[in-house]
Amino acid sequence: MSESSKDLEDLARELLTRANISEIPHLIEPIHRGGNNQIFLVDCKNKKYILKKYYQHLEDKRDRLNNEFTFLQATQERALHQTPKTYAKTNSTTAALYEYVEGKSISDASEVTESLVTQAAQFIANINTRNIPILENTLAPASEACFSINEHIKNIDFRIQELIEVKPHHKHDPEFTRIIGKIIECWEVVKGSVIDCCRKELIDIDQELSLNERILSPSDFGFHNAIIRPNNIVTFIDFEYAGWDDPAKLVGDFFAQVAIKIDPKYLNLFIKTAFGNFKNFEVIHKRSNLLLNAYKIKWCCIVLNIFLPKHLARRKFSNPNLNIIKLKNIQLYKAWQLLKEIPK
Repeated sequence: MSESSKDLEDLARELLTRANISEIPHLIEPIHRGGNNQIFLVDCKNKKYILKKYYQHLEDKRDRLNNEFTFLQATQERALHQTPKTYAKTNSTTAALYEYVEGKSISDASEVTESLVTQAAQFIANINTRNIPILENTLAPASEACFSINEHIKNIDFRIQELIEVKPHHKHDPEFTRIIGKIIECWEVVKGSVIDCCRKELIDIDQELSLNERILSPSDFGFHNAIIRPNNIVTFIDFEYAGWDDPAKLVGDFFAQVAIKIDPKYLNLFIKTAFGNFKNFEVIHKRSNLLLNAYKIKWCCIVLNIFLPKHLARRKFSNPNLNIIKLKNIQLYKAWQLLKEIPK
């Protein structure tokens, strides 16, 4: 057994002990999913577990481990079987042990049905049942949380600026240069449309949502982070970015993300199921529609993160054998396809 394999077994044993589980791992193997962390299947005699090692970088101060672990602990009763159980964690090695969810992943947009979208929306409704103090006291704002229209705009401005600044380092790649120009052009139109609409509707773009108008959001939410159990219950995973956020941001991310595309015909169904019992439902509905194209621009930037050194480092941590050139070409294609969805 190599030293690294020995270290991994020691880590698995430590986490099992912390969880008061008297089992010994006889097989530990990597699971290649996601782009941020290292995921391992820990196979013991009586049960399987997931061991997750979290990515850490000097430029990324987020506490991914504790954020996800806290979210899962806090929402377990609200969304029974819709999230994996937590067993143990260790901050010294930024790792945690979770339930291994038996089931199948969704690999293509054609597999997404009305029933699955309804389950996803109901999950959001379930975890936003109020009056459970642990959530209010322990969870911070989600990653890149936005509570005003202007914060949404500034976030996208920042992402575009990052790509503009890295552009000279990719001067050998004319396709990257060309798409950055197109993103800037489209964003000016979309941003202008959002601001004009707010002016006409007398919406203050700097007005922040009150605490009661914010929701608990999984953040990176979609069927790319879902497993369908044998009983057809959808279990959602990967909550390292979770926290309090604007409902419109969750809707925008859910329908603009590119991993498993969601048909826009489900937009109203999703919003009504997730937020239909909210007192400010009409505001959420209007705000979500207002920002949807803005989030398509944001996701064009997200899929091009591979061109930014700090994000490339994260992907290489997750998969040391990453084919960078191939991935860049795939991401460029996804960004172009997303831009086509934005009305001219």
